[in-house]
Amino acid sequence: MKKAGLTLVFIIVMAIAGYMIFNMIQQEDYYVKIVDGGEATADVSDENERSTHNYVTLGITEDGEGEIIEFMGLKQLRQGAYLTVKMNGDRAITYEEVDESDVPSEVKERLDDQ
Repeated sequence: MKKAGLTLVFIIVMAIAGYMIFNMIQQEDYYVKIVDGGEATADVSDENERSTHNYVTLGITEDGEGEIIEFMGLKQLRQGAYLTVKMNGDRAITYEEVDESDVPSEVKERLDDQ
């Protein structure tokens, strides 16, 4: 009985680990440039009225593939800032501001032309 329980726990742990690894493999990084303030959405569920900002912008991979992506910022992002946005399908996982010098030159040219 103990052996069957341990086997079941092992199978469950492996299934969860496999699912997490599969999701990490599906992620793709997009470079974006913030060109507007985004659309503010107020959260009135707390007394501080926090707001988030939704952004819809051109995202470009290192391979030069462009796509319109949508993500939510927890604050208004600085105009002209370059970001990398990790996408899993059409869902943004995370974003991080990067230096302009870290953006590949071909990608930067396309982002600057928008």
